[in-house]
Amino acid sequence: MLDKALAALSILCLVAFVSVLIVYIGEVDLVVVSVVVLVMAAYDFVLLNRSQPQSDERADEHETPR
Repeated sequence: MLDKALAALSILCLVAFVSVLIVYIGEVDLVVVSVVVLVMAAYDFVLLNRSQPQSDERADEHETPR
């Protein structure tokens, strides 16, 4: 749960940082690149939060034999 909260906080910090750049600089190229970066970060955030955590039993199956 804490990892999801920290991930959400990091996305919000990224949005705040990029929005300051967009507002004060305002170049079209910077806006396009910033929007692409934000979309990629949001997509990654959604994908990571949708994945099911591995249970301990399934993690044991993938260990290498000794």
